[in-house]
Amino acid sequence: MDLLIPDNWIREFLKTNATNKEVAKYLSLCGPSIEKTSKTENGDIYSIEVTTNRVDTASVYGIAREASAILPRFKKIAKLVNLEQKSSYKFVSKVKYLNSDINSKLCPRFTAVLIKNVMLAESPKIIKERLTQSGIRPINNVVDISNYIMCELGQPVHTFDYDKINNHLMVLRESNKGEKITTLDDQNYILSGGDIVIEDGTGSLWNNGRKIKRS
Repeated sequence: MDLLIPDNWIREFLKTNATNKEVAKYLSLCGPSIEKTSKTENGDIYSIEVTTNRVDTASVYGIAREASAILPRFKKIAKLVNLEQKSSYKFVSKVKYLNSDINSKLCPRFTAVLIKNVMLAESPKIIKERLTQSGIRPINNVVDISNYIMCELGQPVHTFDYDKINNHLMVLRESNKGEKITTLDDQNYILSGGDIVIEDGTGSLWNNGRKIKRS
């Protein structure tokens, strides 16, 4: 799996005196392989090969954490900026506003939160730039922030339009062989079976807040 990660994004979490070339060289020697470095007007972008046994490095923060352990071995200053984790959320097993039918064998942990009074708009410039540099097409503020979190922290996040979820039911199940879907970019796919899909009980699949066609 190849990731595209901007150098300036990594350096938000990694305080180091290593140059871009040194970061690429030393990481490749001891950790995830940086296949190439591309120069853009907004800085360098690393193309990083992450193997399936190192999913902990499949994010901006994961690469920064890896670099903070590797670079000092080569006499380079490297300090990881710790994430601030402040949350007032209280997790409960059931809520009034949403019903769920989750296949726990496919997804052992499924959490949801309802956010009210959201207005669709264009994302800030820096978010659009970083997503584009990471190979992801910006769509709107709701979709983009979920993709931004995924890139930064390695945690997949999906957003849904609550008012359009039939009976406020979310079903997470295994796809059927031959099931057809049309995604947000109007591409048609035939699922081979065994994929994780989320629907609302009517057979409508969902992806980042919008219904997508299924047949």
